[in-house]
Amino acid sequence: MKEIIGFHGTKLENVNSIILDNFKIAEIKKTDNHWLGHGIYFFNDYELAKWWADTKVTSHIKKYARKSIASVVRAKIKVENIMDLDNPFVMNRLEQYCQELEEEIVAQGIILNFVMGDNSKKGLILAKQRKRCFWLDKIKQDKNIDVFIYTFTKNDPSYAISKYHVSAIKELGFNYNEKQICVSKVEFIVERSSIDENSVREVIIV
Repeated sequence: MKEIIGFHGTKLENVNSIILDNFKIAEIKKTDNHWLGHGIYFFNDYELAKWWADTKVTSHIKKYARKSIASVVRAKIKVENIMDLDNPFVMNRLEQYCQELEEEIVAQGIILNFVMGDNSKKGLILAKQRKRCFWLDKIKQDKNIDVFIYTFTKNDPSYAISKYHVSAIKELGFNYNEKQICVSKVEFIVERSSIDENSVREVIIV
């Protein structure tokens, strides 16, 4: 078994139920366009999870005019089969899996449509995201993958301190990277804890 520590940003009102009853995974929909397929998502560090939670809470307040507080849940994840797509040789395995599955789908005469009638620029972006979500979900199922890990690159994220700072980063040849962890089943999440900026308050349920 391999052990991973992940950080999940959420609203404060969700924390108690997560700690006591674990996370919940929503039912799969054909319009799903998750980054690494269906599952529970974590960042590999606290600050990114807190930024994500702050973003979601701000959106929630604007949409529903109800106050909320951003919070972070720290989780211990124990799994057997991990595909870390930051490893180029693991990425080669992903390519091989996709080719095998595509051959099966073609042989069955199945035609996949991820555009869903929307040929706009936004629609094509969503179609690409749905395609990635579909393939990774299929690989999880067929190859018994418990966790996908991948680092997404951001050129100009909202948490960058200033436009000048972003320009300097680009000139130095760097990008902002966000490592995400997608866990396919809640039973792999064996510990949950509420954690704040100073790591002072921590309540763990095993």
